[in-house]
Amino acid sequence: MKRIIFLMVFLLALTGCSKKYTATSSALPNLDPGEDKATLVVLRDTVWGGVVVFETYVDRKFIGETQDKAYLVAKVDPGERYVITVTENVGVAKINFEPGRIYLLNQNIAMGWWKSRTSGFSVADVAQATRSMNSCAYFEYDRSKNAPDLKQSVYEKAVSSYEDDIKKNPEAYGDVVGYKGILYSEFVGKN
Repeated sequence: MKRIIFLMVFLLALTGCSKKYTATSSALPNLDPGEDKATLVVLRDTVWGGVVVFETYVDRKFIGETQDKAYLVAKVDPGERYVITVTENVGVAKINFEPGRIYLLNQNIAMGWWKSRTSGFSVADVAQATRSMNSCAYFEYDRSKNAPDLKQSVYEKAVSSYEDDIKKNPEAYGDVVGYKGILYSEFVGKN
């Protein structure tokens, strides 16, 4: 009986622990945003929270998943957008994306009740982002798997909560508030 209970708990613990819409890619991503897009790089440079998958969206549009020691890259249309990570909880960052710029965000991890949680985002500097991309796996969104958009109700609740928190405690969001990214030409010049 103990084995059955252990097996059930183990299988339940693995819920949310496998990628559904991304694959590890040996190809290096194209970071050049071009003239009319921005590039978003989301880094998860830790083994903490290991196998737990974090789904990431720009507004409601799915852009990828991460697990331990991984990163994803997405091209983003200019304008004010919400970057949202969903796991046991939800983390949000509002960024005004500008064309020709790269935005480097760390996906922060915290211990949760059932599985790892996000503690939001922080800005990665170029040196740290470069080290992370060199030591982590690149997870590329497999568009043939057609990931669903973030549910409208989850999106609205996440954005509302984030906006309320920003008004009450803007310093808790540190360097992400007002983050301008870096020009692609400067990024290349520093690498």
